[in-house]
Amino acid sequence: MATRRNALPYEQASRASPRARTEEYRRAVELAAPEPGDVVLDLPSGGGYLRPYLPPRTTYLPAETIFEYAQEEKLLICDWLRLPLRNGSVDAVISLAALHHLVDGRISFYREMRRVLVPGGRLAIADVAEGSPPARWLDDFVAHASSEGHVARFFRCEETALLAAAGFQPVFCERVEYPWFFVSRQEMVGFCRGLFRLDRVADAEIAAAVEHYLGVSETATGEIEMAWSLLHIRAIRP
Repeated sequence: MATRRNALPYEQASRASPRARTEEYRRAVELAAPEPGDVVLDLPSGGGYLRPYLPPRTTYLPAETIFEYAQEEKLLICDWLRLPLRNGSVDAVISLAALHHLVDGRISFYREMRRVLVPGGRLAIADVAEGSPPARWLDDFVAHASSEGHVARFFRCEETALLAAAGFQPVFCERVEYPWFFVSRQEMVGFCRGLFRLDRVADAEIAAAVEHYLGVSETATGEIEMAWSLLHIRAIRP
């Protein structure tokens, strides 16, 4: 089972800065290629942030291990490896930026996703790439700046071998770069503090670490862009 961290600071940060990860959400949904009428499982769903990016007439299934991560009316509280869903009941599964916490048992997760997907269904994974700036940020800075630490096994394209062993047909693996958006550096620091539970360091240390590990730029209109990237993997259930 994956180790989940305290939900409240994450949710507070996400709701205070709703625009920060819009490009990340949009691209994660695009990776799954949902179509009108599809049933889309978002696992884990957090606050249901992917819902607005889905096409019309899709059925959204948010699933979580911890209720505090979301306030969705029809939230599935469940073990990621034992979903309360019928065989072949889902058209697409999206897993955004959380599977790196599932250090062991990923092939069991993939087999469970294969079970619930229809033939031709898509599994879309967008997660931290091994050796990338976000991985170094999490391993080198967040792990000591948060009292919760940070335990993870990050992704490589070799993950597609596990997907194949679980019965999937991997079709895409590529690192995708995009920014997170903020109106000010102060908002950026506050967002990072909450999202990553950075309770052991001062604001100035967070700002310096973001510059060092990730990179920050300012647009002509004064908007702040924090560099980010994830490895995108798409696989098909034959």
